[in-house]
Amino acid sequence: MDDPGPSRREPFIKVQSFLDNRLSQIAELTSASRNDSLVKNEVTRGPRTALQRMPRHMRRRAMSYDSRRFPRLLRCQALKTKKKIKSPRHLRRRYQLKISRGKKIGWLETHLWHAKRHEMCTKWGRVIAEKCYQRGFRSTFRAIERFAAVHDISYTQCFQLTTTSGWDGGPGPLIDGLLKICRLRKEELLETIPGKFEAHTELFHPVTRLSYGPARISIHRADTGSSLVIWVHPAAAGYVKDLLNEIYNLESPEKAEIQLHDLKGEFCRFRLFGPMALATLRAAFVLANPAEASKYRDNHAQWEAITDSDRLADGSIISLLVQDVRVAIPARRTSPILQQQGHDEASRDGCTASVVPDVYDADEREKARAARISDGQLNADRGKAARQLAAKSNMPVLIVRLGAAERRGILSGFDIIAPRGFARDIWRALQMRNCRSMSLRDYRAAHLEIQAPYFPEDCVDFVGYKELAREDTLRVETRYSARPPHERSNFVDLGVPFPFCFEWELLWKELMGHQEFRVPRQFYLYPKPNDCLLPIRILMLAGSLPEKFSLICAPNLEEKRRILQGDRSLTLEEVPRKKKKLAGAPEKPIPVRPKDPLSGFVELDVTKKEQNAPIRPLFGLSRTLTKKNASLLELPKKADTQRKVAEKGAAKKTEEEGKEDKPRPYHSTCSRTIIGRVVRGGRSQSTLSGVGYGYVPYKLFKQLPMTHDGAVAWIRTNNSVHYHLAKLTIDPAPHIDF
Repeated sequence: MDDPGPSRREPFIKVQSFLDNRLSQIAELTSASRNDSLVKNEVTRGPRTALQRMPRHMRRRAMSYDSRRFPRLLRCQALKTKKKIKSPRHLRRRYQLKISRGKKIGWLETHLWHAKRHEMCTKWGRVIAEKCYQRGFRSTFRAIERFAAVHDISYTQCFQLTTTSGWDGGPGPLIDGLLKICRLRKEELLETIPGKFEAHTELFHPVTRLSYGPARISIHRADTGSSLVIWVHPAAAGYVKDLLNEIYNLESPEKAEIQLHDLKGEFCRFRLFGPMALATLRAAFVLANPAEASKYRDNHAQWEAITDSDRLADGSIISLLVQDVRVAIPARRTSPILQQQGHDEASRDGCTASVVPDVYDADEREKARAARISDGQLNADRGKAARQLAAKSNMPVLIVRLGAAERRGILSGFDIIAPRGFARDIWRALQMRNCRSMSLRDYRAAHLEIQAPYFPEDCVDFVGYKELAREDTLRVETRYSARPPHERSNFVDLGVPFPFCFEWELLWKELMGHQEFRVPRQFYLYPKPNDCLLPIRILMLAGSLPEKFSLICAPNLEEKRRILQGDRSLTLEEVPRKKKKLAGAPEKPIPVRPKDPLSGFVELDVTKKEQNAPIRPLFGLSRTLTKKNASLLELPKKADTQRKVAEKGAAKKTEEEGKEDKPRPYHSTCSRTIIGRVVRGGRSQSTLSGVGYGYVPYKLFKQLPMTHDGAVAWIRTNNSVHYHLAKLTIDPAPHIDF
């Protein structure tokens, strides 16, 4: 039989059989990648990892994250399955963030910058820079006088009242309610329309007349009507919010056309001081292209025409649309150039251009934040032209003029108001222009330099002053108790009443006979001056510096006569209640016993030397008295002696308590009558003398010895026994600002 040749394959295939074979192969691969086909208890359940696919001799009990241990064909698969390594502190950081959220304490946008250079403190629900680690106020004062300094007041709170009645009806409903709670007249409020000025005033309750603190008010025109913007201090924000709900009756459905918006955290606000403030703003803010800022044309023209900031009226507002400030930030710190040009007569009375209130529009703020370029994208596009980067995002800002130098002194300058999200950019741009940062302690010292009260710590008529004073007293007492006992001052012996608080109601009741007092804001217009507590400016004539809680005392008749004769070198020392041995004082003579005239003679009477002999040793009944038994025999004698000493001490203490004087009144605790207290004091950097701020009743102020430049009284610090003369002058119109 012939061997047949190889069979010839057909050039066609059956699709059905081909798919069946391929499906079976896919099923085998799938089962191979699962744990079902593996040996029992060899691996865990679930999909096989890259390490489990390796031969048994290459597997590890501890799964490694090192991809170099895998064969080259499996390294890509191992890298894909590798998880991102977490930080070792991720659990602790999560716990800290949870605590921060629970306390509801917010950070400012510039918190990280300040936390690296300042000591932070928690105040008014915010974490604020308390004092600088690097420099004191002296360097900040030089920067304010010669260059520029900036303070972040983004912790202030903003309220916005809006109406839906339209602008044709005017902001009448808003103004009518505002006139009941502020010290501005209707004509002054109408000058702020439409948002050309930010009026500075003080809020108070219409019935109780209690002070609710300073406020800055502006009225703007909106698309649907008018809006009233009120900036207040965070310490008074809760009281002001309740006051607005009460005045405008916002809780009732009848007042649906007026709405109150709490804009806490929606803005950043910086306060810029110094002669270079205007030049710093010009260097930091580059105006947007005219094509994109058509509605800002008048404001931009007026901003470029301003050459002297002193010719701007207090509270003038200029709205600007600026480019991204990060593009124009210099690589190194550079000082702006102060341009000396002719004075602009048109800007003498304020701004004439209508303000564009895009900053107070929620849609415009969200639009600006959405158009902002991220830091990563900005760094990646650094090679492109700066104009192209700056044209991508614009930012609306408001520039507010802060008073003239004659009234505010070194605190005259500008306020920068910008939407949330741009604070870090603006802050870095100002720092790279050699603008010194101010902490909260520097800000208080600047108020002391111009002898103006710092709100709310120095305003005793504020509605929330008692609560703040209680917290301050607890803080000072805790610091005092932390000292060693031998380093603490004995205020009882020094005759200092209430060393850690003021107790104004008690002092006023003892001096005037009743508890109610008023602090006048315009003293010469006050109808009842005898019922007011005068704000006093203090200038030390000689001696130490005034401090907080220091005493203001009135001199006696002899001291008044010497003061009126021009004797300014007069000093006084308090005699402590507890008489202590002074250094160099003569000691009391020790009594000497008289000499015995019969000393040296022999006594002939023998009976005086006879002693009674015990009988027990004669009959052999004696026993050795051990040391223990001897001590037991002495116990009754010791107990009797201790009892007598205790009775004698108790009798002496009872006698002293009976002779002790009754508690002295507040005003007569020390040798001179206390008529007031100092709420803030220190050394002035401009005059290099001690200055302070305090309060004295007007009726007692008139009884002080008067000179051509003010009254003269004693100032005594709590830790000292010395009195020093100081000149007191009335602050007729105290400037209170947040």
